[in-house]
Amino acid sequence: MAKAAQPISLSVLTGNAAKRSKAEIERRMKAEQALQVEKDKLKAPAWLGKVGKKEFKFIVDETESIELLTNLDLHVLAVYCNVYEQYVECSKRIIEDGIMMDNTASTEAGLISHPLFVKQNQLVQQMRQMQTDLGLSPSARARLALSALPKEEKQEGRFDNI
Repeated sequence: MAKAAQPISLSVLTGNAAKRSKAEIERRMKAEQALQVEKDKLKAPAWLGKVGKKEFKFIVDETESIELLTNLDLHVLAVYCNVYEQYVECSKRIIEDGIMMDNTASTEAGLISHPLFVKQNQLVQQMRQMQTDLGLSPSARARLALSALPKEEKQEGRFDNI
């Protein structure tokens, strides 16, 4: 499988493994700068609920210093915040109703686990996938940080410089 493309600045930072010429690096940098996406429209959409808007603002504010999100991430982030809000509402409902419920819908009497547990699990899975896509999970940020390290630092300590 082919290696994923990376920005030229990252390639240079990691040691310019492809041994590109200075002219080629400069051309790539100009081309990438021309494709830079603004981040001036990272505002929560009106259709998001109160909890979703609060989460949207929190994420944008927290990631601003590392310049992680751009305008192209707006819709994915909005969907993530919507799923987050659904998760919060689902969790509140489970807390209100209790973990176990009476099984009145069936002919068999007894207690069953709350039916929203399944929905809650689905929402968690959706959030985890979107967190990875957006670089919001700890492991996603660790991968980003690792790819930004110079090549020498990545391998240091691997065999204790034998």
